[in-house]
Amino acid sequence: FNIEAVVTKPTTEQEMSSACAYAPIFTVKNKMELDSLIENTEFNSQLAVLIDFGIIVNQKVIDYFPLGIINSHFSLLPELRGADPISFAILEGKDKTGVSLMLLVEAMDEGPILTFGEEVIEKTDTTPTLTGKLIKLSYSLLDHTIPKYLKGEIVPADQNYISEQFSRYVSYTRKLAKNDGVIDWNKTAEQINNEVRAFSGWPKSRTNL
Repeated sequence: FNIEAVVTKPTTEQEMSSACAYAPIFTVKNKMELDSLIENTEFNSQLAVLIDFGIIVNQKVIDYFPLGIINSHFSLLPELRGADPISFAILEGKDKTGVSLMLLVEAMDEGPILTFGEEVIEKTDTTPTLTGKLIKLSYSLLDHTIPKYLKGEIVPADQNYISEQFSRYVSYTRKLAKNDGVIDWNKTAEQINNEVRAFSGWPKSRTNL
């Protein structure tokens, strides 16, 4: 794809410059700076892609792009909405997770789904290893889905429909805190093992687009 620009946080500016050397890099620290960037910069793109941005995007920014913003979320929505779906997939002992491509809305991870892909969680997976697998899956889904979406070949599906069709129900995650890493020896061995795997390599590196 011809990437017109990359918007990221100052902490990941260098990483994004290496990943996409030909595109201009814009940095924003918060919602206000993002709003100001969109108001004062002319972008010609019909579509934007958001991954692990960590900043609230309001409707005005979403509406700036004629075809909206595709959000790549690392869970099988509507399961594990929120800040840390990868770690919580391990913590909850799930045997699979995945990546969902949805159209961004102001509500938390509630946008209509364009497509999704599943990924098996191995017993040896930790948050970093599972993150790596899901990044590759996300790339593949974006590569195959964006051209079809641009051609109008994909009809987004409401998450309620997805929930009914695949028996996946709404759940939420949060950011893990340091205290979450304290071992509770009253838990089962499996629960403790899941916690160790989820916290292995924590805090995990993040890619912000």
